[in-house]
Amino acid sequence: DLHDDIGASLSHIAVLSEVARASVNGDDRRAQESLQRVAVLARELVDSLGDVVWSIRVVPDGLDSLVGRMREFALDLLAGQQIDFELRSPPAGQSVQHLSLQARRHLFLMFKESIHNVSRHSGCTAVKAELKVVEREILLTVEDNGRGLKPMGEPARWSGGNGIPGMRRRAETLGGSFQIVSTPGEGCTVSMRLPLRRGPFAHYRA
Repeated sequence: DLHDDIGASLSHIAVLSEVARASVNGDDRRAQESLQRVAVLARELVDSLGDVVWSIRVVPDGLDSLVGRMREFALDLLAGQQIDFELRSPPAGQSVQHLSLQARRHLFLMFKESIHNVSRHSGCTAVKAELKVVEREILLTVEDNGRGLKPMGEPARWSGGNGIPGMRRRAETLGGSFQIVSTPGEGCTVSMRLPLRRGPFAHYRA
């Protein structure tokens, strides 16, 4: 219902905004830009809604669905910027029964934020990501070959907004950890660790 009803309405808003933008006087740049922004936001919300619907599926299905969603998102975002992307993951069919709904959702959203940061700020040409299970933890790393973060004492490009603090909060909410390692001019590596616990819904709270 979420996807079919709200998603369809948002898509309709996007289309109507584009139609209205086409009919606005070409000299009215402000109106043109506002309508374009409405269309972009509506389409972004459709994508986000799709992620929400996927993340709250009742039956946790291990890593396969998560890996596919991650790969699809990163390729869609990075290909248009000519940024190579590689995702290493466990072989298909290697299910992790203890990956809860909440853990799966937070892990995907942290990955999305990492890829968004790379595309906006890194100036890189290649991104390598890896998702693996190490003993009783899931480890996700995202590494780029871009310009890296600025040294301590200088304003960091990623420090504004809620992106990095939000990722750290998500990891800590699930009893995990979040780390950034960067050298100016030599890229950046973001690492997220989440514990696996007994029972598929161990992290889930209604």
